[in-house]
Amino acid sequence: MKFSKVKSIALLVGVIMLFAVIISMAQPMIGELPAPRVVEGRPLVVAYVTKGFESEATQRGFSQFKIECAYRGWEIVEVTTPLEKTSDAIRALIEKNVDAIVCNYSYFDYWLDEVKMAREKGIGVYSIDTEIKPGVIVCSRQFDGAAGARLMAQLIDAIGGSGTVGMLAYHMHEGVDRRTIAAESIARWYEKRGVVVDYQDITYPGYDVQAYNIATAWAQKYGKDMKAVFAGFDIPSIFASRAFEAAGFTSKDVIMGGIDGGQQALGSIRNPDSPFKMSFSQPFELYTHTTCEVIDLVQIQGMPIAEALSKVGANPATGNVFLDGIVVTEFNVPAAGSTYYEVHGWYGEDPEDADAWINWWKKVEIEPYRS
Repeated sequence: MKFSKVKSIALLVGVIMLFAVIISMAQPMIGELPAPRVVEGRPLVVAYVTKGFESEATQRGFSQFKIECAYRGWEIVEVTTPLEKTSDAIRALIEKNVDAIVCNYSYFDYWLDEVKMAREKGIGVYSIDTEIKPGVIVCSRQFDGAAGARLMAQLIDAIGGSGTVGMLAYHMHEGVDRRTIAAESIARWYEKRGVVVDYQDITYPGYDVQAYNIATAWAQKYGKDMKAVFAGFDIPSIFASRAFEAAGFTSKDVIMGGIDGGQQALGSIRNPDSPFKMSFSQPFELYTHTTCEVIDLVQIQGMPIAEALSKVGANPATGNVFLDGIVVTEFNVPAAGSTYYEVHGWYGEDPEDADAWINWWKKVEIEPYRS
């Protein structure tokens, strides 16, 4: 199945702009709290808090975080804790008096009081692709609604704007929910022009098995009229792809798309028979680098928070900085083993520049996460 270049349509642009505004305006204000301490004469001690490393998103982010800290001379305190125990873990870090806390998928609703406690003690609190809550200085993330709309538009364009499109809708994660809502808006527009949309909810735990079973049912119900499947992250689409393969479908019959762009997704795209053919690869390395830049500006250089946020392109009123990813298809997927810097076009940096942040891994001799 051939992929043609996606043409701009007024609806897509409108949805992207709408969700960009909604996401930005919906975040709570940062609040009047003391500026984090400025560290001089010793390494900055930064805690990296996550609920686990099972996802490639977390693995990619932490890989870049280790490179950043090694290059900058910072010390890392690694904390992996179940969500329900995050509050206790953060209190231990406050007692330890670390200089900064970076959250990656350890949602702040579980430790809102501790955010305030940390900030009042001079500890900076930062977020990588998670969320903004009162007291959190910055969150580096993508325009989730725009990503969902873009992927859906490209999927439907790839199938020629006809046939049945399945949606695996996951609402238990803020970002994935926004992607799904925006993608549905695009699908419903095409529905008025002949596309059939079949919308199915999936939940945690077990969304992988649910996706497989739903796709199996779709294969039986629609046969070769089933042309595409969208999910707000890669795993459900990958499992749906396996179900269609088991039912005898190939990429010439049906295609899947997801969001994240991990090794498994790109490997499936490289496989000519796999129906999984698109992934919106998130810029996890750039998320991490940008958050670390804010930490450096605020707690090493002593720059006021608002000025530091403006310097990295964030909204000083909310702390959000939105960074763009790339849709990977069979036509632009890099060779296996490529770094994600290459996947993302070197993030706009010169790959020959030894001092560019995309090359810091060579100086600190820490291997980056590869595709």
